[in-house]
Amino acid sequence: MAGIRYNVNLVKGIFAGANALRWVFLAFLAVWFTGNLFTLSWYPALTISPDEAWMADVGLGFLRTGLVKTTMFPGTSLNDFGYSLLSFPIYAGALAISFAALGITPFSARLVSLLGGLLLLVSAYLIGRRLWSEKVGILAAVVMGFSGAFVMLCHVVRPEPLLAGFAGLAFYSALMANRSRGWAIACGFLVGLLPLVYVVGFFVSLAILTYLLAARAWKPLLWFLLGLVVPLCFFVLYNIIPHLNHPLRSDVQEGYIEGFIPILLFSEPLYAIHLYLQNLVFRNLHCIIGPAADNRTFYFVSAIAGSVGLISSAYYWAREQRPLVILFLSGLAWIALFPRGLAPPHNLASFAAIFYPILFPLFAGLLSEPFWRGRWVLALLAIILIMEDIRLARQVLSDKKTNAALVSAMNEMVKTAGDSAVIDRHFWWWAAPGRVVIPRSFYQDMDTSFTGRPGLFTSALNDSTLTLKKKLVVPMRFPQPQPWFELETLYLYVPSR
Repeated sequence: MAGIRYNVNLVKGIFAGANALRWVFLAFLAVWFTGNLFTLSWYPALTISPDEAWMADVGLGFLRTGLVKTTMFPGTSLNDFGYSLLSFPIYAGALAISFAALGITPFSARLVSLLGGLLLLVSAYLIGRRLWSEKVGILAAVVMGFSGAFVMLCHVVRPEPLLAGFAGLAFYSALMANRSRGWAIACGFLVGLLPLVYVVGFFVSLAILTYLLAARAWKPLLWFLLGLVVPLCFFVLYNIIPHLNHPLRSDVQEGYIEGFIPILLFSEPLYAIHLYLQNLVFRNLHCIIGPAADNRTFYFVSAIAGSVGLISSAYYWAREQRPLVILFLSGLAWIALFPRGLAPPHNLASFAAIFYPILFPLFAGLLSEPFWRGRWVLALLAIILIMEDIRLARQVLSDKKTNAALVSAMNEMVKTAGDSAVIDRHFWWWAAPGRVVIPRSFYQDMDTSFTGRPGLFTSALNDSTLTLKKKLVVPMRFPQPQPWFELETLYLYVPSR
């Protein structure tokens, strides 16, 4: 027995050192990335959101033209001019590079989100280590990495995972800005990149600037501004000057600019205040405390981390973790200015990911506090994680079969369509990238609340410019709040002659 106790103590001693714990973290990253890479095209089903094909189409537009624009909305501003001032060339460029290297497939498009998730895990670890300890950093990353909502986000073609990864690194550099001018310059550079990753990154940048001002870090702020010069110049040269004569509003997503709260303050001040409070309470906080990540499953771990993160913000306000709380609260306040269209029902969890580099370290930090006697809390958390991952594994295997059936139906559609394919659902873009177009009759009556037109897909489209060529029956499982997607019939059209 003495020998056994000696060996156990020896093992504990080996893994107690900081260097050993870092190797444990690196091993976790390798296992996490490999497992998710292997299942990237299996999960989720391609029917999870039309945004996947939409964003992939933006990547294709960037690959062809170097502009952040679509190819499947002919005769629209998004096809003709792109996103202009609201362009996000870093994310679109990452998609284009992946397409050029690996081909235009769901796997190559989702790989960008997976790499963003990897950055997010690293940033959560660094923040936890900086403000607590090595163990807290690892715990934050491991809990996040095995949470079902986070895995799902890293498998969906959306810019938020990559934005959250960059934001996490920017948060960490902001916490380190007082230590050296190098960190302050890096912080400014990363903050300048955030709007170029995705437009909502502008408000994350304002949150970090708010933190630096609240901390009265005047000397680091000067170096921060120096780091901001290069991305700011790029923004002016790419997003502003070439688009001075182009329309800012989008006729496909009409209402996004009009719903921008600072603009509404001048035209409808009372409504602007109402909308801001609605965004702050019902969108921002709702998505953080745990919505259904894909509107078919409730992910308990992210809900716990979000709720505990909010509660622990008050606990850590008067302690050395206060800078992280300021970043979190200022981020909530600034992002509430963005139009409600930022977070449609299927996208709430993607929006919450922006706060994950803060929430999960706060959650892990609270678990490490000495007032938790014994290890029952960690044991309970482990059980919850295991149960959620078992359910996730079943969903992955189920979606693998769904995607196989969808790919088969897509191949049939390509054969039927010949040289042209005009369809009424975005995700069929994967069947023939660059040849699929969405008719005006699809989006002309849609609004920014994503309610759509009732009965839009209950029968063939009433469009004189299109001819119904074939009707396919395929397995479809869409988010419940979007009932017009709960169909198993696909109407395939070609242009009328």
